[in-house]
Amino acid sequence: MTDNPAKIIPFPKAKSKARPVQKTSVYTCRNPFQNVFRFKIILQDVKPVVWRRIEVPDCCTFWDLHVAITDAFGWLDYHLHEFEILNHKTGKAESIGSPDEEGFAELDGGAPVKSDRGQKLAVLFNEKNRQATYCYDFGDGWEHSVELEAILPKEEGVCYPRCTGGEMAAPPDDCGGPPGYENLLNAIRNPRHPEHKNQVNWLRMMKGAGFKPDYFDSVAVHFDDPDKRWKIAFEEGKITPDMRGWDFFKRQGRME
Repeated sequence: MTDNPAKIIPFPKAKSKARPVQKTSVYTCRNPFQNVFRFKIILQDVKPVVWRRIEVPDCCTFWDLHVAITDAFGWLDYHLHEFEILNHKTGKAESIGSPDEEGFAELDGGAPVKSDRGQKLAVLFNEKNRQATYCYDFGDGWEHSVELEAILPKEEGVCYPRCTGGEMAAPPDDCGGPPGYENLLNAIRNPRHPEHKNQVNWLRMMKGAGFKPDYFDSVAVHFDDPDKRWKIAFEEGKITPDMRGWDFFKRQGRME
């Protein structure tokens, strides 16, 4: 008798350009798993559309997914974040994200925010519950739609998480949300714009030289270890040269 640990859900096949698929990542999940969740994440209110397709082990937590999303989009992960997803058992929406130890959400009349490190994806995502929203940086308000496209058996020899598709570069942190990003693009594309020089210099500081708004390479996505990122965020851990944000913080002169 064959042991089938999970039901494989062959959702309609996603269309994507023929291109090399990332086979390795700096970090790879160390926990045992048999299946992977394929997600398509679309950044809202930005044109042309910025999107990513990623695959993560089904044993992952919402924190792991948060780290994978920020890595795939290039967010620097120094802002708060939150998922909203329907709990199909209770019929109520749940907020899962950055720990809300002070209970600010409840003071504002909202539901308490559950820490995403303790919430498994497989508890809430399934074939009937495929949609969620993800907000990164409550100031700029980067809203993303998150869709579970498929549950698939893992491929031997592949490191997960991995990015298998996407289009367009993601905006830099702290540019002012969708309206600010539109203004930034107008300024850097027009040498006669009064803010052209300042914005080009600021963008170089945030993204490094050679930022191309229309370019994205899924093979180049660098995934960090979620445990290391947790320690940096909440336990005074230190960023190391093998981590994605090292170059940014080095440009800022914030490395010891």
